[in-house]
Amino acid sequence: MFLEKTKFDIICLTEHWLNDHQIMSINYENYCVVSYFSRKCMIHGGSLILIKNSVKSKERKDIIRLSVEHSIELSCVELDKHVVVCVYRPPGYQNLSVFDSVMEDVLKKLSTSSKSIIISGDFNINLLETNSNSIRLISLFKSFNLSNVFMEPTRVTASSATCIDNIFCNCDYLHKEIVNKLPSDHSGQTITFCAYIPVQKIQIRYRPITCKNLEKLNNTLTSKLCVQNFNNIWDPNEFYAEFFTLLKSQFNDINPQKTKSIYTKFLFSDWATPGIRKSRDKLFELYGLRQHVKNTNFHQHVAKYSKTFKSVCKIAKALYISNKIKSADDKIKTTWQIINNETGRKKQRNTLI
Repeated sequence: MFLEKTKFDIICLTEHWLNDHQIMSINYENYCVVSYFSRKCMIHGGSLILIKNSVKSKERKDIIRLSVEHSIELSCVELDKHVVVCVYRPPGYQNLSVFDSVMEDVLKKLSTSSKSIIISGDFNINLLETNSNSIRLISLFKSFNLSNVFMEPTRVTASSATCIDNIFCNCDYLHKEIVNKLPSDHSGQTITFCAYIPVQKIQIRYRPITCKNLEKLNNTLTSKLCVQNFNNIWDPNEFYAEFFTLLKSQFNDINPQKTKSIYTKFLFSDWATPGIRKSRDKLFELYGLRQHVKNTNFHQHVAKYSKTFKSVCKIAKALYISNKIKSADDKIKTTWQIINNETGRKKQRNTLI
């Protein structure tokens, strides 16, 4: 059996043709069915997602409940940094308006999260043809910043070659491939993506400038300039070069370089609200103007705005962490994970899925 030989971590299947009882009896070594949709009134169709036992995931029942039998049949799982949806849209354009409406609702729900979205499945719309249906499908996903990964035939018969199966995503992937020679009249599609954002140690070099060091620099330059002979230099460029060399050497001696390690923590996109994003853009704009505006009141306004922004960010991040702990099954474990992550002690694997 293909599933017993595969090394894939997540497998999305459409048209499994199984009922609830048959799905519950599926037993593949190291795999389990995390999410599925099976038909109640008609036969065939359906979608399901199998995941290796080593991959942490949970079912998104709120997405599955949006399914409409024989129009759009959904299964959905949520990972650490991604949401994976498996879609089956039966052939025939009579149900395209229903598909569009439900798919838009799905994308609206998923887009409120900071997690990346990966949608795979059999859409039964040929993207190799430029017509109203293919344009409609691509435009729907692009309106939520999702792009199709494949533009190659995924179903080849004696009389046709169509691209009706695809993967749409709004994240970077490391590898993609069309899988042929399957026990099906459709080809498979695979992508490889990074399941975690690893905690990285970044070292920066800086010079700590203090009032004491500035005073020392002022005194040193005063004494040096008194004894320095600039009287014989008539060329302005040469004069500037000599003066700047003196200034730079004294500045570097009095303010020696230091190295500091910075660890990646919660991403800004994890906890930032739309209002905070707008405030950040405005703050960057004010920082840019501050360099050119020599007005004390304006500088005080920028400083006050910056202080308020930092305060709001602290509150938003604290609320995000609080909600994360409250919604966790194991609150103590989640608390320590957050502490280790924020202090740079947690080193996540750069796992590929």
